[in-house]
Amino acid sequence: MTFSSDDGLLATGSGDQTASIVDMPTQTVTHILRGHQSSVKQVAFQPGNDNVLATSCRDGVVCLWDLRTSGQTPAISMRTLNEDDDPSGSAEAGNVMTPKPFSKIIGDHPVPPRTTPRRPQNVQELRLNASITSLKFLGQGRDHLFLTAADATSHIRLWDIRSNYGSRRGSSFPLAITGGIESHEATRHYGVNSLSLSTDGSRLYSICRDSAVYVYSTNHLILGQAPDLSSTAPSRRAKGSEIGLGPLYGIRHPKLWTTSFYIHSSIRKASSTHEELLAVGSGLAAGGPMLFSTNEKILKNPISQKHNSFPVYNSGTWLTGGHSAEVTGVAWTSEGELVSLSDDGTARAWREGTGSRHHGWGWADVEAEWLEDDG
Repeated sequence: MTFSSDDGLLATGSGDQTASIVDMPTQTVTHILRGHQSSVKQVAFQPGNDNVLATSCRDGVVCLWDLRTSGQTPAISMRTLNEDDDPSGSAEAGNVMTPKPFSKIIGDHPVPPRTTPRRPQNVQELRLNASITSLKFLGQGRDHLFLTAADATSHIRLWDIRSNYGSRRGSSFPLAITGGIESHEATRHYGVNSLSLSTDGSRLYSICRDSAVYVYSTNHLILGQAPDLSSTAPSRRAKGSEIGLGPLYGIRHPKLWTTSFYIHSSIRKASSTHEELLAVGSGLAAGGPMLFSTNEKILKNPISQKHNSFPVYNSGTWLTGGHSAEVTGVAWTSEGELVSLSDDGTARAWREGTGSRHHGWGWADVEAEWLEDDG
């Protein structure tokens, strides 16, 4: 789920193949978006335009919606969730708009063949298109561009919302596809769990299922002249896909475990009171999320990484003691505090400089010399 820029609208994706728009002041559903044929995995508003949003699906389709378009259904009944209400009651939601997607991106995340044969084939190998696990608008003056990643490979695709993908037959073509990760090509493909963008939009952080974070330059998504990266570029129909660069570098940590597609990431935006940080969930049975500084000056002495042409560094801080099961969702408050969700049924708040077993908070797992430096 995601909120609009002013928190007035809440967009949710669902396993019933629809997305819904809730008007927060009135607590009513105003739109139901029908156009997918499987579970809706991601939903995102276009930056600067809360009337336009994109949804991605487990069947490999992205739908683009404009809430101002026509389409209406009769009133529907909804269960009320207020604790003071009768749980058996219902509330009339009024007329609900059901716009059709103005564009569809179909089937450009194919499932690659395995590098080594295996019997029997699993479900993923039998699918034609991969599930699109992450969808992210670039913003920062490039609001017409968005990125998608899937559960089958580490490749990230760049799209232009102004292109009329729905008018083409067959697969759609992105503006660009990031270069591959050589170690994956040599062994097996790993999908992407989550995408996060830096405060200034210059860096893209891809949380990969091989338990690594891969960092890309958004200016390298398209090589050579790239008029599509300009907000003043005229709309054009893409006839093919440019191949961009691969990662600038990778980040690993002994406690980083992201083999589950339920693990997500979130960026704390830089401000006058706190630095930028990347938070990533953890698949470990006990502990908490991982924190990574995005300050590239602290990265030193890359570790050896077979097959890859880019450096890989050991970095990050593990927050331990807060959860007893896999940490899936992470989010930052406007004051820079971290909230994490876990399969243990709890949500934890993490604050810099504080920690208390009494309140159920955890601690940062740091090197011994850090404690000595701080006295």
